[in-house]
Amino acid sequence: MQRMPEKINSIEKLAMMLAIIRPSKRHLVGLPWSAVAKTVWDKSEDGEYVFKRSHSVAYSVMISVAMNLLSDEELARTTDENNGTSFATLGDEVTE
Repeated sequence: MQRMPEKINSIEKLAMMLAIIRPSKRHLVGLPWSAVAKTVWDKSEDGEYVFKRSHSVAYSVMISVAMNLLSDEELARTTDENNGTSFATLGDEVTE
């Protein structure tokens, strides 16, 4: 299985990832995001299904919201289990 050379750290990159897992854009897997961005939203010449940018971005926002809700639930569960003392989880900034 190929991996992307750079992390997915934005809604736009997540949207592009969702688009390139489709068969007509699979050849873009493994390329830098700047190269993917140039052609990922172009229509396929062979008539295969291509994710529309607007749909992909909307789906990416929904994924991000769902993941943030899961993270909040995990943080709340961790806080409750530790008698009200909150422990930071991965990616959380600790502010006092």
